[in-house]
Amino acid sequence: MKDIKNILVGLDLSMLDQTILKCSALLKRYYPKMNISFTHIIPDSVLPEMDIPEIKAISRQQLEVIKEELKEEIESYFGEDENYKLSIKTGNPFLQIIDQAVNQDTDLLLMGKKHDLRGSGILPQELIRFSPTHLLFVPEKSHCEMSEIIVCNDFSEYSAMAMESALALARKDPEEISITSLHVSHTHDDEYATQEVIEKYNKFIERFDLENIHVNPKFLTTKNPNIAPVITRFVHQRKANMVITGSRGLSAHEGQILGSLTERLVRGSLRALLLVIKKPLTDPGLKDEMMKELYDLK
Repeated sequence: MKDIKNILVGLDLSMLDQTILKCSALLKRYYPKMNISFTHIIPDSVLPEMDIPEIKAISRQQLEVIKEELKEEIESYFGEDENYKLSIKTGNPFLQIIDQAVNQDTDLLLMGKKHDLRGSGILPQELIRFSPTHLLFVPEKSHCEMSEIIVCNDFSEYSAMAMESALALARKDPEEISITSLHVSHTHDDEYATQEVIEKYNKFIERFDLENIHVNPKFLTTKNPNIAPVITRFVHQRKANMVITGSRGLSAHEGQILGSLTERLVRGSLRALLLVIKKPLTDPGLKDEMMKELYDLK
């Protein structure tokens, strides 16, 4: 996430929209040249099915009311002069969002993550598995800050992408943003190969140009194969406001692997922003193939 050119923001007319818009405005401060699009998806299930002109006219009026309400919300954070796009779509929310993300060459998809608020938590799970873009999940109690960043690090290529994204943000405000590299080992040995892990970390961090940015390494162990609670607890203890992790889900086929760390973090009680870094799909043919797979699945 060295450079964000296009961002797609999902709004649902809930109380979470205010937090999402606040985070969108923060990103705009870091990436002032980015193009921002807002979208609201109305599921087919809430629209009248009767083919009656009067009913259709009411539906169009409702859409206009929704559009004006969203514009008012957006402009309270971005101002009337801000250049943005707003679209209201109907249909399957998941497919509509993915379709927009692909067709608009979206670099980052920003969505809310509900915990106590009413709403489905299914959509974030599906987006983690299948979205071809980076994802930023905003929990309802987020303060929308990026000053203390935790990078989930297993020394893999995906962790390298996550670290590079953290460094890219830190370079924009090196005096205010700090980074911690967190490695959690599942082991029954409390003294798990400490020297070996440190050596792996040193080799990992050598590939980056840190300049004047300090990265603080932290190594934890757990006997539980599910390391997500350990990460969540550490994040809350540190009062960190952002977690960055890499995701291996690159296509509809590969995305069907369940129970990943990222999914568990989304399902859990993480109160920090969660940035999920993905490999971009640069081949148009692969994008078309992915969309076909998704429509077949749905």
